[in-house]
Amino acid sequence: MSLAPWFKTMSRFSWFPGHMAKASKEIKTNLRAVDMVLELRDARIPLSSGNDLLSAMLGNKRRMVVLNKADLADPSTMNRSLGHFREGFELAVPLVSHNP
Repeated sequence: MSLAPWFKTMSRFSWFPGHMAKASKEIKTNLRAVDMVLELRDARIPLSSGNDLLSAMLGNKRRMVVLNKADLADPSTMNRSLGHFREGFELAVPLVSHNP
């Protein structure tokens, strides 16, 4: 049994859900009114908690990357991540947003 017909049918469907398309459109519209963007990421997984589509939408906008849950992240990973973002000429800061 060949799966080719199934793959052909599935390729007609978009992987990009409607709510994501709507949010992307709203972000693009709102970006015109701001000078800088704060991007909140998880300090434990700083690269994978980002959004590549957001990065593409930002263009030349300044961005501050806030690494939340810094208290739970490995310190060496945190330092490397801050260095990575700062090398890209972005502001980057660690944050612990809860009150113990």
